[in-house]
Amino acid sequence: LVLASPTRADTLLAAMSRERATTCVSAPAVFEQLLNASALQRTDTSSLRLIAYAGSPMPARTIARTSRNPSRNGSSLATPKW
Repeated sequence: LVLASPTRADTLLAAMSRERATTCVSAPAVFEQLLNASALQRTDTSSLRLIAYAGSPMPARTIARTSRNPSRNGSSLATPKW
């Protein structure tokens, strides 16, 4: 379990990679920050198996972007590598 507060995209991405996070639960605004972070291109997110959101509706464009933005290892933020 990794808790990040305050949520900053670069520190959250670093923690996800370092701890080999398998699940990420956050608000849609945080996913938008992650997708906009330049660090995403340098971050290994291959351990992620599930992302979930709560607190507000997830914009359709954000959902679409989660599967189109590859990280360093070629995986996307939301597409698991089985």
